[in-house]
Amino acid sequence: MTKEQTQVRAFLTRISKVLGQERTSVLSDRQDKILSKAYRRLLDSKPLDKISDQEILGQYELVTEHLSPIAYEQR
Repeated sequence: MTKEQTQVRAFLTRISKVLGQERTSVLSDRQDKILSKAYRRLLDSKPLDKISDQEILGQYELVTEHLSPIAYEQR
């Protein structure tokens, strides 16, 4: 496994811990895609150890509450 793959895997584990199964299991496909891109940009912008739990949660809230709320997804 490359260093980048190891870093991505560690980040995904951290995201799962911060958000929990309940939040991640209710994402629509569109929300999941948008959130994945947001997390990739975040990981590309700074080292993993500099990303706070609040930033992870903030990206989730931005996507699910403002960019693509579930009420919009169900139309």
